[in-house]
Amino acid sequence: MVVCIYAFTMHKAAQVPSTRPKRHTTRSHLSATHVVRPAHAGDVAAIHSLVRRYAAQGALLPRTRRDIRAAINDYIVVVDANRGVLACAAL
Repeated sequence: MVVCIYAFTMHKAAQVPSTRPKRHTTRSHLSATHVVRPAHAGDVAAIHSLVRRYAAQGALLPRTRRDIRAAINDYIVVVDANRGVLACAAL
């Protein structure tokens, strides 16, 4: 659920600018600080931590590190400016 909400927000923030005059807003532009990219082997621990947290809440099915490592090419991650993994999704 978190990834879907984030993806929707990113989609809205990344829309093509219109010709209308800009309004001042306090909302930060997420695309300037967050990157969506394919996951790699170095992301396994962070993905496992996220999955484990949401599996404990019953929102996701549990996955082992081995499961994640075996399917790493199916994952995408959202990383911040410090390259920390904030969200993930398996496609």
